[in-house]
Amino acid sequence: MAKTETGPETTQSGPAMTEWFRVGDVVSDGIRCQVGEVNAIDGDELEIVRPSGLTWWASKYHCRQASRRERETLETNRTLRLKALSARTSRPASSAEAQR
Repeated sequence: MAKTETGPETTQSGPAMTEWFRVGDVVSDGIRCQVGEVNAIDGDELEIVRPSGLTWWASKYHCRQASRRERETLETNRTLRLKALSARTSRPASSAEAQR
């Protein structure tokens, strides 16, 4: 079977490796069994971040696009995290501060 190329971004097996993921994609890391959002890409490595702030680097060969359910779960976690942060910053002023 002869190898055919249709352009510089195509290989025999499909899209070039650099086209697998983009910053902002939600991925599942098969090694850590964690789902997160791609924050940066350095060659074959992806920096992945979770809403809690947990950040790690993973090989793109061990990652896959997250399923719809995994994306929904991550979005729910992100929403809960934002609500918790806004609740902390919107505390009512203490009585001593209110008298000033």
